[in-house]
Amino acid sequence: MKQAILQAIDDFARGVRPAFYKTPRRWYLVHRGSLYPAKAIWAMATGQGSAGSFNTRDARAGLAEAGFAVRAFEPESVQWPDEDVRLAIRQLQQAADTDPGDDAAETLCPPGMTVREQAVFRRSPVVAARVLLRAGGFCECCGAPAPFVSRADNLPYLEVHHVRPLAEGGADTPANCMALCPNCHRQFHYGIKPPVCALSSSR
Repeated sequence: MKQAILQAIDDFARGVRPAFYKTPRRWYLVHRGSLYPAKAIWAMATGQGSAGSFNTRDARAGLAEAGFAVRAFEPESVQWPDEDVRLAIRQLQQAADTDPGDDAAETLCPPGMTVREQAVFRRSPVVAARVLLRAGGFCECCGAPAPFVSRADNLPYLEVHHVRPLAEGGADTPANCMALCPNCHRQFHYGIKPPVCALSSSR
């Protein structure tokens, strides 16, 4: 199995993708300093062509059993709503319990703290600064002004987005980055479809 996984890594690096492939949200195989989507590599190594025939947990377990490191990499923006929130939404919808004043429901899961290991990409602050200065306080997708002034630096609040994600080999350069308002940024990461950028042709 290890040899099949190594072959899948080589194939992926050469541009081969399983039919169901889409940009992963979280789990990556780490091999020789590079990242590869865990589910895609497992599918290619095992010959499973359908995403429905296994889940990410199966892929993580199989890769780990073969001796490969699998790590969680968060998207470049804050995850909201996260998996726990989405699960709670589904449970409340199924129970028809949408009363925001139901204090009893809030006590079912008291606040707590979770410590987890997380690997993140190092990004150049100079690149981010250049992109934000280039934007001049306006979203480079929809063209709207920044929604507020940040109390951290007294500058218009915009978020730097990598057009081609770093996890997919994208460069940390101004040419691969956009300064976005929070709405456009969240839609890129969590929307069913990415936003249509009115200013993309002018960049």
